Amino acid sequence: MTQRDYYEILGIPKDTPDYEIKKRYRQLALKYHPDRNKDSEAPEKFKEISEAYSILSDNQKRQLYDSHGHAGIDGRYSNMNYYSQEDFHSNDVWGWRSKGSSLYSMGNYKEAIECYNEGIKIDPDNRILWNNKGMAQYAMGEYEAAILSYEHLITIDPKDAYTWNNKGMAQYAMKKYEQAITSYDKVITIDPDDADAWYNKGDALNSLGKSDEAEKCYDKSKELGYDI
Repeated sequence: MTQRDYYEILGIPKDTPDYEIKKRYRQLALKYHPDRNKDSEAPEKFKEISEAYSILSDNQKRQLYDSHGHAGIDGRYSNMNYYSQEDFHSNDVWGWRSKGSSLYSMGNYKEAIECYNEGIKIDPDNRILWNNKGMAQYAMGEYEAAILSYEHLITIDPKDAYTWNNKGMAQYAMKKYEQAITSYDKVITIDPDDADAWYNKGDALNSLGKSDEAEKCYDKSKELGYDI
């Protein structure tokens, strides 16, 4: 079966900068996460989006993909012998991160978390590993665990708006709407032009029955270019 282009899956051009790829992934993950979207095709779309992001958010994998397409990454990152030490040293943080990302892209979230944990043992404050671990936990529906991962990231960088937003999404998934709003407000304080945070805050307000306040947030997000 022909594999879809990863840029096409995310709906972005090939020269899209890293921060825009992250932003687009966040929008699509929010739209198609099975906890929010009950369409029968949502789980497969969410997996497809996650796979595209796992490749395009990793500079080395993205370079291979840009140069050789799927052939450039399938052979290197689809080996089922994930825990073999033949291709990287056990103390190689990047190796554990890479294997975790490959597992994540195929929906093997539990195994991916195990890889991220191995990397974290070596580099306890590696922001990418903690972020990826949180994303995998979120994808598994382990929202409380994801929140703990995001909170660790926040201790490393309290002004990381992306992590605050992810924490809010996990709180929202747990129906802790007031707490989610607090997290989204934190994002807005750090970056008043974060359209995602405004939209997400609107969702949380709507869930609390505060439709008028929610509409103001939705309007603000559209004004800032929020579009799905």
